Amino acid sequence: MSALTLCIGVLGGALHALPGSTATLAWQHSVEKVQWEEQWQATPAGLQAGDARIRGSGAGMEPPPEARFHDGWYAYHPDLPPQKELIIPDSAFTAPATLCVTGQCAPLAAWAGRPAGDTHPIRLGVCSGVR
Repeated sequence: MSALTLCIGVLGGALHALPGSTATLAWQHSVEKVQWEEQWQATPAGLQAGDARIRGSGAGMEPPPEARFHDGWYAYHPDLPPQKELIIPDSAFTAPATLCVTGQCAPLAAWAGRPAGDTHPIRLGVCSGVR
């Protein structure tokens, strides 16, 4: 049986494997300009959310009640079932979303192979044996 890895691609295009099974997705809220980070793990059931954190709070983006403030971040663990995939818009109105995998961080669009000027959303999912 092949090891599970994360796969990424432009919505409507081919997916390709990332060099690991866990990643941290980071982005900036488009209105409040507050940094968010979420950890994701490839599992047989789908993408499993890990720890998450928010650099602040604001309109429509309050941290959940169980979040704890530490070192400038509200940290929590989302209570989500495994997700089949994430569809990430990566808005042109914010700083580029980033993805960190095996200690390497790059803009989400670069991991997905999205050409400059392309505005298609990006898919993140679980794959096995895709290269």
